[in-house]
Amino acid sequence: MRPHRITTIGLMSLLAVILATPAAAAPRHADERPIDFGKQWVRKHPYTLMGLAIRDQPPLDARRYIDAHFSTLLVWKTRDAILGPGSKAGLTWHAHLYAKDGPTEKFQKRVAKLTQQYPGNIALMINDEPLLAKMPVTGQALAWLRRAYPDTLSYCNALPMGDHNAAYSSSLRTDYSYEKYVDDYIDIIRPDVMMFDIYPYQDRDGVANVYFLNMQVVREASLKAGIPYWVFVQSWQGPNRRLPSESDLRMQLFSTLTFGYTGIAYFGFDTTHERAVLDVNGVPTRLYEPTVRANQEVMNIAGPLRYLTSTEVRFIKRTHGSAVPQGLLAWDNFTTRDPHLKEIEIKADSHLPPNTGLSTAPDPQVSGRMTIVPGVSPDFYVDAPYADGLIGNFVDDSGQRYFLVCNLWHSKDATAAERQLAFTLKFDPTIKTLQRLSRLTGKVEKLDVDPQEGLQIILPGGTGDLFKYDTGPFVGLE
Repeated sequence: MRPHRITTIGLMSLLAVILATPAAAAPRHADERPIDFGKQWVRKHPYTLMGLAIRDQPPLDARRYIDAHFSTLLVWKTRDAILGPGSKAGLTWHAHLYAKDGPTEKFQKRVAKLTQQYPGNIALMINDEPLLAKMPVTGQALAWLRRAYPDTLSYCNALPMGDHNAAYSSSLRTDYSYEKYVDDYIDIIRPDVMMFDIYPYQDRDGVANVYFLNMQVVREASLKAGIPYWVFVQSWQGPNRRLPSESDLRMQLFSTLTFGYTGIAYFGFDTTHERAVLDVNGVPTRLYEPTVRANQEVMNIAGPLRYLTSTEVRFIKRTHGSAVPQGLLAWDNFTTRDPHLKEIEIKADSHLPPNTGLSTAPDPQVSGRMTIVPGVSPDFYVDAPYADGLIGNFVDDSGQRYFLVCNLWHSKDATAAERQLAFTLKFDPTIKTLQRLSRLTGKVEKLDVDPQEGLQIILPGGTGDLFKYDTGPFVGLE
């Protein structure tokens, strides 16, 4: 989870890299848990939405945490001042622990003490951002956890994309790609769920150019391995990282849902950096209220995603000139796997009339934010990264089809309302109604589809809506 660049590993680690192979992972045994334990666990628990808690001064304000609509607690430092209030408030909890030498006796005693002292443990995260050399010992620790605590989810957290290839292994392996790193991570560590962190918002505006590619690489590798996949999102400010705006935060949350991720962790709720959802004194920052609103909407629609399989993710170009991010294909009605959706159009409220003389210079009264002029197209804003959309397609176990449409438009300091876009969806004549799971109420709405005009939806910046073809009820709403 530490936000830094990778440094060269030592001589002993290099030797471990050379010796490390998938065979170093713990062998499978007939009496182990089912191979799809992670998938079953995800379906048995509420959608995993958690904030990383690390500070013991001030102690965790469990009421404030619960009011932010997190579904479980992630404890990074297993301190009484965090676990005590969280457990007492009835929160289930995940804990991060280091097992740098594998499942030593000291490690085993620590796990036993924590889980006995504080009720509510449901998952343990072991080690963090391991290089290839450290994967075998991490895998050994998780193998022990599977045997000793068969009902507890066990996992790790992987590095993000963005460094040179050798950094994921060693200077001896210049051919070692990030894609190979993710495959080895899954094969050697054998986590119940795949998880990684990516913090895409630097001081400048826009999203890191590897964000969507990284999301896609992890998605594809996890689907191939048959395990759920989770991600840490950026909710902190530090060196060369900005505190996300409301539209920034929502873009991360709802694009994550669109890719089919079934777990989200904030880095962090509190912080040892400059500020996060709370500052270093435990006081809510400007991100707290947007977190409350966004988390409630995520939890209102994310439940069914625990039962769905992602089949496709496509970028929706607002204009012919929209640049498609790395790792994605543009949506079109010829190659999409959805047989019913025939056209998607994105519009701003209106377009700037010619020769109006309106300026797009920063408003000096609004902290460098671009002035939002009613009737002006996003084309006229220089800080309008990805004023486009994303669509994810899903199927449930019975083959029924779902899709999630997300407005990707976000910018630093911009609210969700300031980055609103209108989407028009047109279908083949057989589609006369659709079901939508309301973000605001968590209830299913039935929508009529006009055969000529299609269906228009208005999405705030960074926000998405989940739909289902009207062939049966939404799964996972019990």
